Amino acid sequence: MTILIMYQAVRYKDFKTYYVELIKIYWKYYFPTSSSYNRFVELIDIAMLPLIAFISSNHGKHTDLYFIDATKLLVCHNLREYRYKVFKSLAAKGKTSTGWFFGFKLNYIGEIISINISPGNKDDRSFLTKLCKGLKGLVFGDRGYISKDKAQLFEKQGLKLITALKKNMKKVHRLLRDLSLRLFLIISKII
Repeated sequence: MTILIMYQAVRYKDFKTYYVELIKIYWKYYFPTSSSYNRFVELIDIAMLPLIAFISSNHGKHTDLYFIDATKLLVCHNLREYRYKVFKSLAAKGKTSTGWFFGFKLNYIGEIISINISPGNKDDRSFLTKLCKGLKGLVFGDRGYISKDKAQLFEKQGLKLITALKKNMKKVHRLLRDLSLRLFLIISKII
């Protein structure tokens, strides 16, 4: 799991280069019994369930202010998606504001209160109810989380969903809303 998490942090151009050069040569001291690249790739999908369990069990403290966002988890370059075999049955082609990708989407509530990993082609709103279960207060999200139905459902549970507006939506100027959304956009760019 550590090797997979670090791959997302160090941003190598591809996983093979990362594993063969960094793990097997430079970090050999930390991973003395690491298997060959081919064997490691076969074992990757086994690590997904323990990874999700680990992150879920170490979640942050509940407050009344939450930030929800989604990020892409690439599994390979778009040109290789048809030859890719490791997560073939789990990963999917998806689109974000930055373009197309092949992999997963990680939906999370800041300071890791709740997470969900899904195929890349799933809508962010489809996991909103699951992610916000049991929360009260304010949750800020980007345009991908706009949903009147979900907002009304959350208001009954004591949670207010605040999202950025689309260009064609009626503008409601509220100072707190605007300042909070600007803060959210700054935080999501940093993360």
